[in-house]
Amino acid sequence: MKIMMSLLIGILAFSLSMQGVEAAEDTVSVKLVNYTKNSNDMSFNVYGSYQIEGSEIVLDSNRLNQYHVKAEGTNVVLYIGDSKLKNFGSAMKLVPTVTNAMDSFVELGDKRYLGEMEFKVEGNYIRPVNTLSMEEYLKGVVPSEMPAYWGNNGGMEALKAQVVAARTFALPRKDKLTDSQSSQVYKGYEWYKTTNEAIDDTAGQVLKHGANYIGAFYSSTNGGMVMSNTNSWGSTLVPYLQSKVDPYDEKMVTKYDHWEYTLGKEQIDTSKLDLKKPDTWWSSVSELSSNVTEIKNIKSWLTSKSKIAKTDEIKITNISNVSFTLPPFKSDQVLKGSMTIDYFLKNKDGFVFDSKGELKKHTMTIQDSSYNIRFMVGTTIMKSPYVKSIQDKEDSIVVSGSGYGHGIGMSQYGAYQQSKEGRSHDQILSFYYPGTELTTEASSSPMNRLAGNNRYETSVEISKAGWKQASNVVVLGRGDLSVDALTGSVLAKKHNAPLLLTNSKELPSVVEAELDRLKPEKVYILGGPAAISEKVYNQLSAKSYIAKIDRISGDNRYETSVAVANEIGNSNQVFVTTGDGKSPDALSIASYAASKQIPIILTSKEKLSDDTADYMTASNPVKTTIIGGENAVSNVVRDQLATSSTVDRVAGANRYETSLKIAQTFDFENKGVFFANGDVFIDALPGSPFAAAMGAPVILTKQNTLTTELEQYLKSTLSREFYFLGGEAAISKPIEERVSTLTN
Repeated sequence: MKIMMSLLIGILAFSLSMQGVEAAEDTVSVKLVNYTKNSNDMSFNVYGSYQIEGSEIVLDSNRLNQYHVKAEGTNVVLYIGDSKLKNFGSAMKLVPTVTNAMDSFVELGDKRYLGEMEFKVEGNYIRPVNTLSMEEYLKGVVPSEMPAYWGNNGGMEALKAQVVAARTFALPRKDKLTDSQSSQVYKGYEWYKTTNEAIDDTAGQVLKHGANYIGAFYSSTNGGMVMSNTNSWGSTLVPYLQSKVDPYDEKMVTKYDHWEYTLGKEQIDTSKLDLKKPDTWWSSVSELSSNVTEIKNIKSWLTSKSKIAKTDEIKITNISNVSFTLPPFKSDQVLKGSMTIDYFLKNKDGFVFDSKGELKKHTMTIQDSSYNIRFMVGTTIMKSPYVKSIQDKEDSIVVSGSGYGHGIGMSQYGAYQQSKEGRSHDQILSFYYPGTELTTEASSSPMNRLAGNNRYETSVEISKAGWKQASNVVVLGRGDLSVDALTGSVLAKKHNAPLLLTNSKELPSVVEAELDRLKPEKVYILGGPAAISEKVYNQLSAKSYIAKIDRISGDNRYETSVAVANEIGNSNQVFVTTGDGKSPDALSIASYAASKQIPIILTSKEKLSDDTADYMTASNPVKTTIIGGENAVSNVVRDQLATSSTVDRVAGANRYETSLKIAQTFDFENKGVFFANGDVFIDALPGSPFAAAMGAPVILTKQNTLTTELEQYLKSTLSREFYFLGGEAAISKPIEERVSTLTN
């Protein structure tokens, strides 16, 4: 056996170390059930090169149509042709040997799959599980959920809206997805140019309500009326899933817009039957031929709901009293339906007779939601729960409605119509999911350096990484003396905006180019003309896409911080930190403050300024947190603050320990960690809004060393995304490598 194994391995593989992609935060695992079906012996091909995890075996495309895996008991066994190669126990995982190689994929039947492929035993069957990046997964999903050709016919924004909905659906279920309609239909490496473009243009975008991903439900068409989740499913009303008229869907003319079905009132004429001798006609008498499908569906539904035993036989004789909730209706109203059925019954003991010895007529009234009755009648017949009219005729009942599917959330045809009318994908999403926020998640690389040749270029690189598409708002801060801009991160996050740096006297060309890419409608300037000159203001005014420029400033840094706080709006909390311009404590807390929209107020060491004191009195916060030790903000200031608020202090022995203490104290989302140089900390300023968008802390470090405390923190963190703000002159490459080692 050893000789045979060596020969096969020699034919198939060469020895090399594992080079597969480390699973980053935005990878997904998809159980393949839809196209592979159930099999205990599954053939597959590989194109490119794959290594079997935990072994030295490499499979490549030189042996097409020869690989297959068998479920032998609870074990996964690999075969090449008729030759058994190895028993891999409970699972066998194929990992591409070249990271992110697009020419390496696994073929199962007529479908191809990028990324990793794991074969497991599930019951008596082999079950493949495909793990790949979120964006690659979406490229195999979106064209299965919405026609890719729409992108060439005015529907590109509809495709983008579909992408965001699909990504939002997948992220919280990323380890529990299937390739079927129970999740989202996924066809692997079956991509289209238009849908790829839509996915790339919306990279990382998701919809949230508060801190949570929304239930981004969608259906083919709602027939002109968006259903609330309560209308269709009877569940507690979700704020962003309200019912309302959809004028865009109404304009679409499709075969799904309107549906109608007719039920005969008398299904069987019992007057011509000998009810004392049903055995003479039972097998030859059936319900109306015009209702064959409906009757079959109703009987199947009744037995599945245990109303009637599966072994029983029934003949439906009459259908009456059909009713549904008709419009108008409210969002918090469950749409109801009712139907009365008369039937004869033959059970395991034979025919059921009445006291007269005649076949007994049973009557059942089914009362349920319109959505469930849709499944009873048949979803291709009653295509939605949206019933618009019922006609009670002499011998029949006609039910008419519109839409196809549950009708909740986004209508795909309605989105298509909106796109053709020139509405953007964020406008489409806002229409169908009102009150939600379109946000951008972290990038997929676990180690990311955001740097330029100087602080201005670095701010641009951060902007490009965090805001891949246009931004309606940009916040502009002074780069050579950042004190006026220290508290601007909270304002930037309020508008989901990047924070760019500028010279005091002139807008740097690289920053101007980034503004031209983002095309903001509004720009906030942090500081007065002495901080950012009128020349910069005039350069901005010359941009045709900028409709409004607001200066947020005061006579000094303390007044400016209050002006920023007033622009942010009311909060029951506030952070207070030193405004001496030499301390980065404001930047250390900035990402958390921004993510929670808590203002940062600057103070001198020994006394609150009059403006700061007035702000505290007017805002009357429930809680105030001082950031930094007594050398930064004295106990005298603490006592002043304590007269109107509960006061805490978060501090370490120095700026590095304070930033780490913040990361350990506050509730970050474990999505990532940002690092900035603690001696020249300007790079942390534009990085803070991006960190805030990820719910990540900004930790200060020296250029070439990590403290013991920081190393311990990194060993325990759940984060898998790491961002280094600035070039190697700010944070060296060995530091990046050390972080990678500690977090693997």
